Amino acid sequence: MLTELVNRLREPFPCSESWFGDFKQISVVGVFVAVFLYLFEPFGLHGVGEDLLWLCASFGLVTIVFGTVFDLVVRYVLKIKKEAASWTLWKWMLASLLNLVWIALGNYWLLSSVYPGEYAVHSFFGTMLGYTLLLGVLPVTFSGLLVQLRAKSQYERQASSIKPQSHRSQATREVRIQAVHGESLSVDGASLLFVEAMQNYVVVHFRDDHSIRQREVVRTTLAATQQALEEIGIIRCHRSYLVNPKSVTSIAGNAQGLKLSLLGVDEFVPVSRSYIPKLRAAVEM
Repeated sequence: MLTELVNRLREPFPCSESWFGDFKQISVVGVFVAVFLYLFEPFGLHGVGEDLLWLCASFGLVTIVFGTVFDLVVRYVLKIKKEAASWTLWKWMLASLLNLVWIALGNYWLLSSVYPGEYAVHSFFGTMLGYTLLLGVLPVTFSGLLVQLRAKSQYERQASSIKPQSHRSQATREVRIQAVHGESLSVDGASLLFVEAMQNYVVVHFRDDHSIRQREVVRTTLAATQQALEEIGIIRCHRSYLVNPKSVTSIAGNAQGLKLSLLGVDEFVPVSRSYIPKLRAAVEM
């Protein structure tokens, strides 16, 4: 039981591909907080009288604003890639708990602004932190497990429903990936496996004339590379990856999307959910 839970915590966790997706999720949480507080009046709220409605709405708004700021800092200041396989359930839970502490600070700021002088900094912030964690820890834990299990099941079903065509040939044609600076790369389009973005570069993975896997780094963008390779059937499958669908040998699923196995490639190539329909059409042709 414990081993299974530890393994679950180490598995990838799904997240929105953009900050706006997280904003919509935190907005739902903020509305839930406001409604819950208004309906049940916990933590002494029954004594605020006529201020109850707007105070509960203010707590919900604090949740949305502070939660969104936290997400923006994680994405664009700390530059944590939440769509990567390294973004696991335990990391999401830790980030969510830190977010709750941040929101508790926002709630304390709200009350100390509305009722100045009524709350001692140390004692009341500890109380506010306790209330916020009490309200948030269990929903975070169970919702995280539920979201992960549901997403994993969904993508495993989708993966099993996509059948790559075996022994597919691809016409030989040389393509050129133009570099912004440095040397450009000319390669046989049929030998291409996948392309991954790496900051201001792309890494092109392909097979040479002896069917040995090679990799070349080109200083250009993934968007420019995609434009150059679209006419030979190379498709976008992830914000950071292009793939040759004729090299796909099998497809598996996890909580973050699909994973492609390619001919002669040890690592998996990820597929984001927004690219699944295009991938399905390409590999089943």
